[in-house]
Amino acid sequence: MKDETNSTLHCEHCRKDVSWHTNRVNHGGQLLLTLCTFGLWIPMWLAMTFSKAKFCDVCNQPITED
Repeated sequence: MKDETNSTLHCEHCRKDVSWHTNRVNHGGQLLLTLCTFGLWIPMWLAMTFSKAKFCDVCNQPITED
């Protein structure tokens, strides 16, 4: 599920400037994983929540900002 859309960034996979988006975290699924792993999944859940990775709208690959 797409969350944010902003200006353009350069995608190394497409080799051009493209629009991008971030994906929402499925908190219900993360809660289920946390309960099934007796809390061991909490660091991963927090990392996914606070690291807003940007994805290319064309190829859906991660975009790094250098």
